[in-house]
Amino acid sequence: MGYRFGYYDGICTTVQMAACPLLGANQVGYEPTCYARNIEVRNALIFQMASLIIDIIALFMTIIMIFHIRSKYTAVGRKEMVLFFYLYFLMTILDFITISGIIPISSAVYPYFVAGYLGLTSAMCWCLMLNGFIGFQWAEDGTAASLWTFRLSSLLIFGVMYFVSIATFKDIGAFSKAHPIGLFI
Repeated sequence: MGYRFGYYDGICTTVQMAACPLLGANQVGYEPTCYARNIEVRNALIFQMASLIIDIIALFMTIIMIFHIRSKYTAVGRKEMVLFFYLYFLMTILDFITISGIIPISSAVYPYFVAGYLGLTSAMCWCLMLNGFIGFQWAEDGTAASLWTFRLSSLLIFGVMYFVSIATFKDIGAFSKAHPIGLFI
């Protein structure tokens, strides 16, 4: 099984992603062929321990970066960049929750958390792209116009991706979990 545009079967069989159990033509979704070892702590299984350790380190490093960016007063686009790191922080928390088994895959709320994760991922990428344009001075950095453009457009991207994700997971309308082209784009 190789890589095909618009399908997750090739990706999900090699990498464990939060969306993989929710996609595919069957009820089980895609399962990777290689798993990380699970750890049992007080009668609770913890999945993907290596990823969780990296997520914890990423959370601490993000807090440090936010603190240092907020302490600089002359950096170009620093307030806009802090928004990116806030989105990254939230996305990492949702990654931690979805891959660790804190919310079981069989839970009714699992698709909504994964949709939030995918929405935050898209909003974060959008915010990073807009940060690249700050240097061109399309709006003066740090002003209300610049900050609200970032906030509202990132919120719009989050909302669109959240809807596409839920519609794909629930097979609503033209969206299908057997052929998740909306999530792929």
